[in-house]
Amino acid sequence: MRATGWWRKTALAALATALALASGAYAADSNDTSPAAPTPTFLDFKSAKGALYADGKRFYIKGVNWFGFETIESVVQGLWPFGTTAGEAFDLLKNYDVNALRLPLALDSILKDQEVDRDQTAGTPSLAGKSYLEVLDYVIGEARARNILVLLVNHRMEAAEPDFPDVAEPKKIIPALKVLAERYCNNAAGWNVIGVDLKNEPKGTATWGTGDASTDWDLQAAEIGNAVLDKCKRWLIFVEGVQTNMAGVTVEWGQAALT
Repeated sequence: MRATGWWRKTALAALATALALASGAYAADSNDTSPAAPTPTFLDFKSAKGALYADGKRFYIKGVNWFGFETIESVVQGLWPFGTTAGEAFDLLKNYDVNALRLPLALDSILKDQEVDRDQTAGTPSLAGKSYLEVLDYVIGEARARNILVLLVNHRMEAAEPDFPDVAEPKKIIPALKVLAERYCNNAAGWNVIGVDLKNEPKGTATWGTGDASTDWDLQAAEIGNAVLDKCKRWLIFVEGVQTNMAGVTVEWGQAALT
């Protein structure tokens, strides 16, 4: 299935921001600052001439990654005993004008939604006995309280995987991303969740525009993205670029951060 007009328009909006979230900052020039995220409401993102707008105002993203939800521990790192709380972490980020967070996830953990090991959240006693999605709710809520935006990421299919596959399997990815869309899209508590990164690092054997349904990330991303947008039209869809097998172009991984 080729991309629809809505998919293309939404993907373009993501172009201005996904690299910023992955690398840590986005600004038009060195004199620009990164303002706090807009007031708590559902945001209307648009792109024009390579720039991103939120509710009609030019918006710059300055973000960080917080790893952990994609691992077998099933929670962001640092909430263990004598560690920190999400609130303390976000307070620190606000001091540095960070206004966005990228959260890598494991799809099987989303679907199973099992109780998180209490040792991994001992620094926050209220999380004892909470499930994967409930702990995710907590982290998103602490970010929301500080007007920090959240991008959810398909980092790997299974938390126990040593690495993630080069190519995508839409039929395995879509169900988990639909769970996220249904949970956060129309829920006021999820106003700060702005979208989803469809797949982390589609490198190696992944292709673009080849027409091979088993490897063509262009086709796969369109199918996955459209399925997510059917559930949540307000979300931004982030599509990372492939590494090799583009028409006459081969790059080192990291150079093709966006497509």
